[in-house]
Amino acid sequence: MATKSEAFFHDKWLGHVQTASDGLVVAKPVLLEAGCAQHQPPEVQETLRELCPPGPDDAPRRITDLMQFFQRLLDFDLDLFDAQSAIPDAVALYAPEGPQTIRPTFGLLRQDDPEPPEGAGSPAANAAARYVALLWDVTELEDGHHSAAIGLPLDKPETTTGSWSYPAAAKFDRLLRHCRVPIGILTNREVIRLVYAPHGESSGHITFRIDDMATVGGRPILDAMIMLLCANQWFGVSDENALPALLRRSREYQGTVTKDLAEQVFSGLEVLLKGFQTAAERDKSGLLSEALERDRDHLYCGLLTVMLRLVFILYAEDRGLLPVDHPLYAQRMSLLGLFERLQRDHGNFPDSMNNRFGAWGHIISLSRTIYLGAEHGDFRIPPRQGDLFDPHGYPFLEGWTGSNAPIISQKARAEVKVPTVDDGSVFVLLRSLLIFQGQRLSYRTLDVEQIGSVYESLMGYHVCACESPAVAIKINGKRGAAKFWLEPKAVLERPAGQRVKWLQNECGFDKPVATKIKKALDGFASNAEDQGAAFEALLPLAAGKKGLAHEQRASTGQYVLQPGSERRRSGTQYTPRSLTEPIVRKTLEPLIRCLGEVPTAEQLLQLKICDPAMGSGAFLVECCRQLADAVVAAWARAGEIEMIATSCPGGDVVAHARRLVAQRCLYGVDKNPMAVPLAKLSLWLFTLARDLPFTFLDHNLRHGDALVGLDLKQIRAFHWKPEKQLSFLELEIRRTLDEVVTIRQELHKLAADSTPEGQKIKAQRLFDANDATEKLRRIADLCIGAFFAKAKDNTRLAERQSREDIVRRWLEGDATADSSIERLVDDIRNLHVPFHWWLEFPEVFYRDRKDPLLNCEAHSIACIKGFVGNPPFLGGTPLSQYLGGPAYQQWLKTVFDGVQGQVDLSAYFFRRAFALLGSDGALGMLATNTLCQGDTRSGGLQPIVQAGGKIYVAERSFFWPGDASTSVSLSHIAVGTAAQDGMQLLLDGKKVSAINSRLRPKPERPDPKPLSANQHCSFMGTGLRGSGFILEQSEYECLARDPHNLSRLFPFIGGDEINTSATQAHNRYVINFGSMSFEEAKKWPRLLRILEERVKPEREKAKDHGPGKHGKKYWWQHALRSDALYAAIAPLDRCLATARVTKHLMLSFQPTNRIFSDKVYVFPLRSFSAFAIMQSRIHECWTRLLSSTLGTGLNYSATDCFAPFPFPTRNPHEPIAQLELVGQRLYEARAEFMMETGQGLTKTYNALKDCDCTDSRVINLQRLHEAMDRSVLEIYGWGDIEVPSFCDSDDHGEGLVGEFADEVIDRLYVLNGERALEEKDQGLSMRLPKNSAPMRSKKTANPTMRLFGVSDGEGVS
Repeated sequence: MATKSEAFFHDKWLGHVQTASDGLVVAKPVLLEAGCAQHQPPEVQETLRELCPPGPDDAPRRITDLMQFFQRLLDFDLDLFDAQSAIPDAVALYAPEGPQTIRPTFGLLRQDDPEPPEGAGSPAANAAARYVALLWDVTELEDGHHSAAIGLPLDKPETTTGSWSYPAAAKFDRLLRHCRVPIGILTNREVIRLVYAPHGESSGHITFRIDDMATVGGRPILDAMIMLLCANQWFGVSDENALPALLRRSREYQGTVTKDLAEQVFSGLEVLLKGFQTAAERDKSGLLSEALERDRDHLYCGLLTVMLRLVFILYAEDRGLLPVDHPLYAQRMSLLGLFERLQRDHGNFPDSMNNRFGAWGHIISLSRTIYLGAEHGDFRIPPRQGDLFDPHGYPFLEGWTGSNAPIISQKARAEVKVPTVDDGSVFVLLRSLLIFQGQRLSYRTLDVEQIGSVYESLMGYHVCACESPAVAIKINGKRGAAKFWLEPKAVLERPAGQRVKWLQNECGFDKPVATKIKKALDGFASNAEDQGAAFEALLPLAAGKKGLAHEQRASTGQYVLQPGSERRRSGTQYTPRSLTEPIVRKTLEPLIRCLGEVPTAEQLLQLKICDPAMGSGAFLVECCRQLADAVVAAWARAGEIEMIATSCPGGDVVAHARRLVAQRCLYGVDKNPMAVPLAKLSLWLFTLARDLPFTFLDHNLRHGDALVGLDLKQIRAFHWKPEKQLSFLELEIRRTLDEVVTIRQELHKLAADSTPEGQKIKAQRLFDANDATEKLRRIADLCIGAFFAKAKDNTRLAERQSREDIVRRWLEGDATADSSIERLVDDIRNLHVPFHWWLEFPEVFYRDRKDPLLNCEAHSIACIKGFVGNPPFLGGTPLSQYLGGPAYQQWLKTVFDGVQGQVDLSAYFFRRAFALLGSDGALGMLATNTLCQGDTRSGGLQPIVQAGGKIYVAERSFFWPGDASTSVSLSHIAVGTAAQDGMQLLLDGKKVSAINSRLRPKPERPDPKPLSANQHCSFMGTGLRGSGFILEQSEYECLARDPHNLSRLFPFIGGDEINTSATQAHNRYVINFGSMSFEEAKKWPRLLRILEERVKPEREKAKDHGPGKHGKKYWWQHALRSDALYAAIAPLDRCLATARVTKHLMLSFQPTNRIFSDKVYVFPLRSFSAFAIMQSRIHECWTRLLSSTLGTGLNYSATDCFAPFPFPTRNPHEPIAQLELVGQRLYEARAEFMMETGQGLTKTYNALKDCDCTDSRVINLQRLHEAMDRSVLEIYGWGDIEVPSFCDSDDHGEGLVGEFADEVIDRLYVLNGERALEEKDQGLSMRLPKNSAPMRSKKTANPTMRLFGVSDGEGVS
């Protein structure tokens, strides 16, 4: 563990040498973890002074002999270096801007076998793979030593090292990236600079000045340099603590702070909102009121736009994408300069900052300059255009109203009163963006993806006015969780028993937080007197740091940022590069392989890759990075690098390739209107498109719902379910697409033209294309609108026909149809923003485009070749709740065949992407970890595999990086040419021979069929639908004093008691009138009165259909009685039962004289054979596959896993002699252990699964389980399957368990198919009800058997 002295040491030297502008190279937590804190003896400093004497005329100390410096001070053997003469010629960078060729002076040789470099194929990368680092001494040039270069400024443009006027540090950075060597050492003899420039990421450096290290106070700096750069740190420590690993882990650490930065930036957004509200009150302008009236989210989007503008400007200034070195910009425009002035003002006038103004006007002026451009003498900012800086977008930001911004007229501009947002608010806002963890944050050191994560953390909120005082409380305990502004008054207005549920459903709190809130407010009334005290009671739960609760309170009428339903549901999960990089790489591999062994750049640029839910563009940025690398490698193979460098802007061939890829290959869609400009900006920044407007990707990145749209066939038929019919739209479609395809092809040809004239032509042609498709887009929107306008299929069809009539009249020139068209189109666009892929990207789908994967032969529509992404996860009822009602889910089930039940939203994105791949392509996307389970699998992966999709890489479940509470899965699927025979298949990182739609390493099998032999062998317990039926022990004893009541009072047991009680004993009772009429129930007036008071009021609030309707009418009866269950167990003395929701699969015997809750599954099986089979891992692995999971727990479904489960013999009731004894032995030993320890089943199996447990009784139970598993396998005839240890935590043991499960499951599938076929031949096929939960039976099988098969006069005491 690190000591305080070590932490102090690192603070001291890092404070001297690593500034914000240098970028992060090493992180203090990483150094502490590695134990790096070496102090050198005084004589080492003397050696430094000897090796580095002062220069002439009091010049700084300088290194006289570089190799002596490395040998004597850093302990290197000279044979670890290649001198320049031994370095391959390919390890060099040719810069045509000079022209100049930069060659390293030395190469530090690897001491291990080099891995194939990223971007293999580039001659420079291949040749440099032997080096772990490159060294460039700027004083040693090809023609010898140049003393004039000693002390050369490394960060200013120079021509000393060559004719290229560029900083030496920037030249070296380009060399490292060109050669794919991430580590470099740069020196001018007066400094030693460690450079870290990993390919595709931002650079950073640490500079050690010889003069500083030679002083007494510079000892910590010298210690740090030797600590990092000595030979031992490169080659003498473990791999994880070697310098390359320290640098890599430090960069990874930088990514972990992004969430903290995002939270800080969000607080700045709150400050901005408060500043605008105060300004509106001060100005009495009504601007905010008008903004709120325009649109629900107009005000919020405007404020968010400001934040995004600021983040972009800071990034652009730090990266030199704006003219920060020009005096005019630095003194008059710079945002960093504004912050420095405000910082000085805050120091000088802290009490008057809220009464000072002008900073907001500065920001508005700078934003307009970026949008419109500016030129003055040698000063130039090109017009960037784009939505983000468009002054027309959010007029309240600038203080004007109406539809046209006062830009052209000087008088109009002068009349605008800019909102008086005070300097104090602007200062706090900028401080939240620039000061992080006490230090100045450099946006130059952040990757574009990290900037994107900050962007996305601000999305998904709404501006709301508090109706009463509110407290901000985080909705869950996760890092980065959203906070909800909760008004105590609203909580107190709900009945106490309903508050937790209301807080969960309406506010988004998780149950633990909701329970804390309820507990804090218990005892308060909703009257005005109690509301103040209730407000104070909630403050301890407020978000933020303790002692700052006052910052998390809001007064009546105050505007706050309230998380929307999507933000509350999912929080913020930005996809980090640790996920995007491998996903994109594995998706592109089969596509590039199809292009041949040495694909040309033009072949690569023909690929079309899309993210259908792009967010701020993390996946697209990674696609751009990897495809551009491949393009550059192709240019290098063809010997075209120098020619291309000469003709491209700045001579940077990598940036040029990225711009070409971004414009020609990448496509993206997102339904969030704010995401689209974010993605455009991310790619603009990543491609360093300093000469291009923000609109340069308007043709490829589009706003819309990727799942709500029509294909060409549907548009032709004007129907979401087209049949063979003559299309009245055929001519319109042909004419439009012929025109638009030509235009959009021109757009792609203009990708290499970065001139202002070329960009103007591009913008005009894009306008022409959009204008040409607008008519068809409206027609398609009208069709979709018909579906969402009605709730029933027949009324939808009638509405569709009505709209078709309107369209026909419109196309014939009937002007009276215009208003109807306009209104109906606006309705659906305001609701769902349909996206018609064939109209938005016609150049991708047109029939004459040649398929790049088929040697450019036009055998079929080429389509999109690859999909990547992290689509939203949302399943079950919430899908309708969050996406505008049940019609959305109905739409998905209508347009995607074979979908039934509750399918997660992510599965529909897989279906859409696979369909858009056409005949060949590949996709790689993240999804919920239930993608391979239940309805989600049946509606997603299964139909994809059945249609020819080949899953070639998959991970079933893994934790989100940095968030152990979020589990996801990953699937890569190829089809057609991309799904080559013999391609390597990987499941959870292991090579396999097959991957099926359940993400198991076995062939795809037909779904298991329910077996008639298992019919009437599994039942869900009783659904009371009213807690008033339940009695605690004391109340039961009171009622039981009247013997007459005993016949209606029964033990009641749920899943919790079964799992937690050592004896599985019940501790509650239930009132049960069975199917009695009200007149019959009156015979027990005391019991009936209890139900009338406790149950009836709750039932009255239920819906008027299904169980709710029945429950209102028969309020004295259990809503879901499961009469068949009690009839089945009546002849038995015991039955098997398991909790529906459980951590482990655990079966136990239960007496039959009780009512089981609907949280329990009951099996009328009394033999130890049945227990042995169902408690075995043979049944468990089958169950875990076919039932859904809840995290690592199990949500047991008898319909999915018991009904099709093939028992060893055809009759589940039949005892099997060989299993009776082993089952009994385990059951009794387990029961004895539970009684001795007082533990329930869950704790018992926790101990059984704890591999560190040494209790001999637990070990004995583990061995009994293993023996039982072997016996069950023997009965199946599968004795050849090796039974793994019941508890084995190492990777090998887990692998054996996985192999065991895969083999067992596959054989059970085969056995199920054989049994189902036999039953079909015998006419015994079983049909399951649609709902696994048994509904109320109108009558029992025998009218005289009212409960448990006993007469009404008998009861259970």
